Amino acid sequence: MSPVSKKPKKLAVRYVRPAGEEEIKPVSQNLKASEPSKPSRTRTPAPSLNLYRRIAVGFVVCVGLLLVAVLYVSSVSATIHVTPVKETITSEFLSDVVKTPTTASEVRGKVVTATVGKNGTYKPGGEGSKEVEEKAVGVVTIVNTSSRNQPLVATTRLLTPSGILFRIDSTVTAPAGGTVDVAAHADLSGVSGEIGPTRMTIPGLSESLQASIYAENKTAFTGGMRRISVVSQQDIDASALTLRTALEEDAKNALRDSVGEIFSGEAFIFEVVEQTSSIASGTEADSYTLSMNISAVGIFYDRESLSKIATRKLYEQVKQGSTFASLNAKDVQVGVDNVDSDSGNASLHVYLDGQVVASQTSDALEPGRFSGMTLEEVKSLLIKEKVATDVSIDFSPFWIKSVPRLRDHIYVEIE
Repeated sequence: MSPVSKKPKKLAVRYVRPAGEEEIKPVSQNLKASEPSKPSRTRTPAPSLNLYRRIAVGFVVCVGLLLVAVLYVSSVSATIHVTPVKETITSEFLSDVVKTPTTASEVRGKVVTATVGKNGTYKPGGEGSKEVEEKAVGVVTIVNTSSRNQPLVATTRLLTPSGILFRIDSTVTAPAGGTVDVAAHADLSGVSGEIGPTRMTIPGLSESLQASIYAENKTAFTGGMRRISVVSQQDIDASALTLRTALEEDAKNALRDSVGEIFSGEAFIFEVVEQTSSIASGTEADSYTLSMNISAVGIFYDRESLSKIATRKLYEQVKQGSTFASLNAKDVQVGVDNVDSDSGNASLHVYLDGQVVASQTSDALEPGRFSGMTLEEVKSLLIKEKVATDVSIDFSPFWIKSVPRLRDHIYVEIE
């Protein structure tokens, strides 16, 4: 017989709430009480096609504006043209000419000497000339229309219509019905005897014969006033300079021949040893003779080596940020400072100059310093700093008026 299962008895438990404790309602009841009322559902309309179009157009416009801005920034530029201030720098030093150079300032060369002399004949220049009065001279024709010969002795008088008296130089006989020519001169010295062609009477003849025997001059009388030359000191000095120049050329050629074509550079010293004149200043003469002897010293040297030394010394004076605007080593100037003929050495005074301007590496022309400036501001700045004499700017695009802010878009060119 199977056992009979017994169900457990349920115990009834009652909770007694203490005094003062609130009654706790079931959670489900609290939720229901606080749950808000649900709104009624409505259907949202779909976006219209016009909205999408506006968004697309706006995007395209923004991209276009951005592209224009990028192109503008990348294309804007300014080229600054600078006409620089030129500054002259010089190199001046002494260089020794020796047979065998041993230092950086020495050049190879040779010293030779010679003495040359010469004579020259010269005419006064006219500064010391003066005028003297003399008797005018000419030729007259004695005309004899009578039937007999008429002898006339030397110094026979001839009288012009204006009263000027002349005399014939030699005795002549005027043939009957013929003529004879004879030299004549004015009775008085001076320009009064300088007359043109005219007819003259012979006062020594009788009045009846004066009508048939008379004199005529077909050419003018001249020589009433004669200019004579006076040798002045200025004439002698000028002639001496001319003679010395010719002597120096002769001496140079003689010295060159003695050295040959070995050296490309040359310098000379000349000294007058003796000078004489055939007449003293103030003497009347049509010409005079000068004699002169000079001593000459020729210094022949390697000009190319000397030019390199001068150029190197000139470069040493170029400041940082500067460069040569013009320099020609062939323009080196050389003068003789001292000569020792016994040793065959000489000292030359050397001079070379050149013009420098600001270079592209100059801090004053650094492109970034002009950022944002106008043409007037850039020009005023560089002229004030004595870097430029003039400034111009090419802007791109043409309508901009100031240098771009980007350094890479600023270019400086030195004219």
